[in-house]
Amino acid sequence: MARAPAISSTQQHQDRVARITKELQTDSAAAPKLLLERAQAYGDMGEESLARGDLAQAAALVKESRYKSAESVAAVEQAFRDLTVANGGAAQRVSSAESLQNQYKQNSNKELADLVIEAAAQHTWNNVARIVAEIGRRMTAKQVELDSKLFCTLLDAFHSACEQEGSDAHNAAKAVAASTGAAATKLAVTGTRQQTEAETAETQSEHASAIVLEAAAARVISVWDTHGGNSEFQQRAARYGSRLYAACAYALATYVGGSDGSNQNERGAATTQRKLYELYIGRVWLEATAATAAAEEASDATQGLLRILTADRALFAELFAAGSGVTEANGARPFERLLVQLGQDDTADSSARGMAMLVVSQLVAAAKGTTGGTRNNGPPVAIQQLRADAVRVLDKWIQSTQQAERTRGLRALAALYESGTGTELAADLWLQRGWAEELWDQGEWDGHDAQLALLRLADASSAHATVATQMKRLGSALVLKLARRKPGSAVDAVGDAVANAAAGVLAKWAGLPADAANNVGAAAQEGVAPETAEPTPEADPVELADQHLSHITAQATTGADAAAAMEPSIEALGYLCLRPSLKEHVVQNGAALAAIFACGHASGSAPFCFAAAMLVRNLTQPRAVLSDEQRRLQQLQRMGNRAQSAAATHTTAKQEKDDERERELDSPSLVARRAERVCAAGAIPMLVSAVSPTARPSDGLKDAVAEIFAALATVTPLRGLLVQQGAVQCLLRLLTPDAPKAAAAVAEPRPAPRPLSHPRDRNIAWALAKIGISVPPHLAFRHPREIVRLLLALAAEESDAQALLMRFEALLALTNLASATPGSPDDVRAYLAIDLAGFGLLESALLSSHPLVRRAATELVCNLVYDPTVFERFAAGADKCVPPDDAPSETLLPSGIVELPDDSDTQQLPPSDGDDAYRAQRLHLLVALSDVDDVATRSAAAGALAILSSDLRCARYLFLAHPRASAVFGDLATDDCGGNSSAQAGLRHRVAVICANAATCTDTRVAARIRCSPGLVASLRAMADDKNSPCAAPASRTVEILDGC
Repeated sequence: MARAPAISSTQQHQDRVARITKELQTDSAAAPKLLLERAQAYGDMGEESLARGDLAQAAALVKESRYKSAESVAAVEQAFRDLTVANGGAAQRVSSAESLQNQYKQNSNKELADLVIEAAAQHTWNNVARIVAEIGRRMTAKQVELDSKLFCTLLDAFHSACEQEGSDAHNAAKAVAASTGAAATKLAVTGTRQQTEAETAETQSEHASAIVLEAAAARVISVWDTHGGNSEFQQRAARYGSRLYAACAYALATYVGGSDGSNQNERGAATTQRKLYELYIGRVWLEATAATAAAEEASDATQGLLRILTADRALFAELFAAGSGVTEANGARPFERLLVQLGQDDTADSSARGMAMLVVSQLVAAAKGTTGGTRNNGPPVAIQQLRADAVRVLDKWIQSTQQAERTRGLRALAALYESGTGTELAADLWLQRGWAEELWDQGEWDGHDAQLALLRLADASSAHATVATQMKRLGSALVLKLARRKPGSAVDAVGDAVANAAAGVLAKWAGLPADAANNVGAAAQEGVAPETAEPTPEADPVELADQHLSHITAQATTGADAAAAMEPSIEALGYLCLRPSLKEHVVQNGAALAAIFACGHASGSAPFCFAAAMLVRNLTQPRAVLSDEQRRLQQLQRMGNRAQSAAATHTTAKQEKDDERERELDSPSLVARRAERVCAAGAIPMLVSAVSPTARPSDGLKDAVAEIFAALATVTPLRGLLVQQGAVQCLLRLLTPDAPKAAAAVAEPRPAPRPLSHPRDRNIAWALAKIGISVPPHLAFRHPREIVRLLLALAAEESDAQALLMRFEALLALTNLASATPGSPDDVRAYLAIDLAGFGLLESALLSSHPLVRRAATELVCNLVYDPTVFERFAAGADKCVPPDDAPSETLLPSGIVELPDDSDTQQLPPSDGDDAYRAQRLHLLVALSDVDDVATRSAAAGALAILSSDLRCARYLFLAHPRASAVFGDLATDDCGGNSSAQAGLRHRVAVICANAATCTDTRVAARIRCSPGLVASLRAMADDKNSPCAAPASRTVEILDGC
């Protein structure tokens, strides 16, 4: 409801406006609220245009991230509804936001450009902001093109606004920069796309865009040169327009990078790009990241720095390392300013620091690719310059007596190691004699902030073995002292943070050798000065684990703050759990594990979930199975270490006992028990949610989860739980694009299964194979067919120790899949039968030298022969090998296993009936497998023959063409199976069915051939006499036929 204007004198209104204007200049954080108050004051004075302007500025500001909130947006909307203007004693409502936005919709594109010039000349910045917003809307809708004239007009308006004082001008400058920067970015995207395409008619448009960009860049360079002595202008232009300048530089770089510099225009564009890069690095970025700049402005400028780095890596590395474009007014070199951002406090805006870490990692990678140094085979010049700057600045800061400066240096050095560039840039620091000692000696007298930074450096450098070993030798005493600090009160929260950080460092140091002399030989590679070995204080790992577990239990909530507080302790536990003795200790604390998994499942924090996944991985991963050669090499290594140090001989026996104890703690039974406890605490739901598509997990997290599920699936009781809690569908989502997928159920050529190239796919396939062995297919998988090709690829793994186990379990899983009811939706027999390449792989597994692989393949074939296609594959052409009635018995096939030739190898086949003869050898192979030592293999092969013998062709082949089939069946009938009565009964039943099928066929020679085998006939009569046996019926039927011959 509109309210009447306040009855007050003109002077009172003017004083109110003056007061609010003064507050706007000093309190930018409350700008939207103050603009709304001033708009109402203008409304009370009857100044409609001024009130509209303040409303428009407030509406623009609440769209920015630092001002945007539900309350601020609602306040602006309410102001548009309630604000009134005094007009002749009556209250009139101010035009709504919609009418303000639509004010310039009727103007043409040319009129808008002219209006921008006119409004900027008249310094009516509110109108400039509204006109530019309309231009930006049209550029987004592709209703206007950003040509050279319009681009330069917008740039001139931006720079004119930066020359003026007052919030109106500054807000207009921000609006112009946002719209123009977005338009320049679109030019860059267009140029990048066209560079990847063949020459088309759009090439002219690409050149036109390059002309626009070059003209804009030249205008920017000219304006900055003109205002070289105007520090206030440079400060505003850099802070408000860093994204605009970066977009221009990026877009121009995409054009220059796609050209070959063959003509003058392209060479001119390259020169302009270089000047614009120098301007951005040496002046714009340094101004926008000064100490007085807002955190958001610094973050935007550093983000622009990263953009132009990615556009032209070589040029950026050259200019940034050399400090090109830096003026005397700026003073600092670019890399020094980057180190300042890396040394920021964690409580400050973290986006600029994170962006700086990305810049430094990309910068070092780019600098490595530049031209070489002054020495032969030396590092590139850019790397030398960056290294010199890093050592000079960091040494100065860290050796400073001022705590703030020392803390910044320690944080910056830690950030270099966190970004993976510490070895490249800071190696020379560690080579300075006494530098590392002073680092820790001064740390004892540092304040809490400096000690936290020192501990962060120790934590970040723990991934570099030689640096970490030296840090451990020199700093263990102090870190132990800090870690044993008693928990304080609420006012000593920083001291508690120091204690937790120290405990985390000790956990990461726990896996390092206590004697630094062991790594002296490798010190030069990491840039560490060799030192004399000294006794190193060691922390009690159990005490450290208890400290971290207590900290986690105390934070047992599911909020984001709790996740951030737990994460360092979880990471430390992950390192500690590399020791088997600590694994058992940690897994006993179910409350802490449950708190970790509940917090990870609820928060969804990617760093938290990764740390938790690493902990689960270390707790559940079984010890790697070593081959005989690897075990011998390990033994030789121990002997060599023992011979290297005579002093070590006293501890050799103890070390061997400790190693034996660790092997016992990593036994399969204890690993399985740990896995069960971890799953009982809720690990599976947390892991599933951590790699869900909405969480956008990293490849490292995906690999870890796949490895964990493969380890958990090794424990048979957990396989059903994995299915129940969604692990199967989770694994299928984690497959890489290169993983084999389910093909259509049609008889079409498919590629031969190949070993999986990605370790993640291998772990996923292995986990699914283990699950498929124990869980019914219709319960484990939505569509069992979707994993068939994946299991076939796993069955194609090479024959090392681990791959043989993978092949065996993949074949077992396929056997279980092939056990579904024939013709049901879950039946995969037909799908496997038409996959000729896959079926050929299974046939080759029948010839494996490993008995378990051969057994699994035989059992799979026994299940597959129920399918008509597979049945026909074995039966087709079998009777072609049967000799005619008048042929002598010498024409029978030779005995023994025959290797299956390739389908393409026609020279191995007889010319008359090659394919039929080849297919007949498959039956010959099954007969041979019925005569091997393994009982399960014999049973599976005999079961397949029992099914196949129902076909006349197979029955005739077995008894008329094969010379040993009758003898093999006779041996099976009398086999005691090592005292296993159940297996013996199964074999006898299979023999009875084979003989019954063969005796009832239409070829009377088959029954006569069976009757010529006295041992087999005697066994059949004995089976027929055992009326309680399931084999009595087929045996009796066979005996009746034989007696009637």
